Amino acid sequence: MKLLKYLLFIIPSILAITFFVLFINVNGKLDQARNEFKKKTEKYNNEKDELISENKKLKSIEPSIKNISENSIYLYSNDIKDMKKKGLSNPVQHIISNLMKHNELIPYKGILGGTMRFYEKEIRILTNKWVLAYFEDGHIGGYLLLEYNISNDGKINWKRIASMKS
Repeated sequence: MKLLKYLLFIIPSILAITFFVLFINVNGKLDQARNEFKKKTEKYNNEKDELISENKKLKSIEPSIKNISENSIYLYSNDIKDMKKKGLSNPVQHIISNLMKHNELIPYKGILGGTMRFYEKEIRILTNKWVLAYFEDGHIGGYLLLEYNISNDGKINWKRIASMKS
């Protein structure tokens, strides 16, 4: 009988200690998980802040590409800075508008009274050296691959590399 009383006292005590140890262990793991979650949240918030900052920088150059297709320009920001140093305050728009004044670069004559010309939204600045431009007269059209060079005084010189009628 004494053994039974002894067991009835010991077993609940062992169970209580076991649950207490498990509770501390689980609670410790929860704290660890909370800390990891907090670190990840801080990391993602920092990345978010960096992306917001980069977005602001990109929006600041947006006026230089206004009214031009997003797929039209393949210039790096350093290229744009170099062009600005040469006197082009809005390099992308300046290159496009300058090319549109040089229809003489198109090696084909218009037909049925049409005049060959470039189309602003169909001019692709491929690099800081090359442009791909669509032209047409309303009846026939084609593409020109052009090389351009910007002198130190901001003047743009053009050279036809290749052309094709489509």
